[in-house]
Amino acid sequence: MSVRSAWAGQWIGVAGESVTLVLPAEERARAVALWPIIDDGAGLVAVLDALLVDGLSRLDAFVLVETDGDRARVLVRGEAVVTAHTPEGQVRVAAPGRLWAEDSFTGLVALVAELPGEVAGDPLERTVLRPGLARVGGLTWGRVPEQPSAPVPTREVPPARTAAPVAPPAPVAPPAPVAPPASRAKTSPPAYEEERLETVPLSAVPLAPDWQEEITDHLPLEEGGLSVLGFGVSHEEPADVPEALATPTHRAVAMLVFNHGATLPVDGPLLIGRGPTARAGSPGARLVTVPSPHQEVSGTHVEIRPGEGIDLGTAVVTDLGSTNGTVVAQPGLSSQELRPGSPVSLLPGAVIDLGDGVTIEVRRP
Repeated sequence: MSVRSAWAGQWIGVAGESVTLVLPAEERARAVALWPIIDDGAGLVAVLDALLVDGLSRLDAFVLVETDGDRARVLVRGEAVVTAHTPEGQVRVAAPGRLWAEDSFTGLVALVAELPGEVAGDPLERTVLRPGLARVGGLTWGRVPEQPSAPVPTREVPPARTAAPVAPPAPVAPPAPVAPPASRAKTSPPAYEEERLETVPLSAVPLAPDWQEEITDHLPLEEGGLSVLGFGVSHEEPADVPEALATPTHRAVAMLVFNHGATLPVDGPLLIGRGPTARAGSPGARLVTVPSPHQEVSGTHVEIRPGEGIDLGTAVVTDLGSTNGTVVAQPGLSSQELRPGSPVSLLPGAVIDLGDGVTIEVRRP
């Protein structure tokens, strides 16, 4: 299982070399805090200790997977489901209504993690997931069989018996010997054999999606890359940007297409409104005036800027206390009215409605 891939979504994947942690979107601060531990090569137990340092009751859902060749250990809490594809059939690791479910496998062909909630991308459009942070809608390890050689009924994995990740229970006398399935991990696994699984040639799969930024040592933690996914969006070339506005302060993370004709890159902060003025906290911001014949758009209505920290690589919009509000329609999601002062990450294809007929479409740069 040498290839780990993902498709677009709203969950947060924290991917190390062997350990992968997946958290709900609202846990992004926790994901950023755990990245250095996972990046340093911590194992599953160490990551689990750090994950639950504040208590199990404070985290409703997660998926934690550690892989080593064709072996894997899987923990699931919440409504997510991990399916293990083995030579004998499929095994589901799920814990609906339980504390969590845990299982270990050997001789694996593939793993598939299915995550609840809105999916922003096509599960068939998977891209290799490198170490770092990324928004994901699901993950796979290895090559999922297109069609099993013989139909095998799916087996449910019983939930873990321990209520929390404390010291391991005292050894229990083993039951009468029973030949275990080949896919289950034994208490004392045999010495590793040379991995015989056929791996996917990396040349056959994109090495890095444009929505995932590899975290590098020279960046501070808050600038480590967690990018919003941008599958299935328009690749039209934007209209020419006026020369006076064409000096970027950052690499453009998005293009803004205004319905009145202008097209601008998001390569720094932009203050948009009927008559925008410079504000503290947005040094060097570009002032963008939009028409508002009925005065429904506020003078300085919204700010759009490149995201930072966990939103690095995407555009972020913030309503600046506008009189009539701002509505954002994200692809595949319900429209939402922005809360003043609360930034929202923008997916490619999102449409921002300022009122008075003024809309802004977000496109890939």
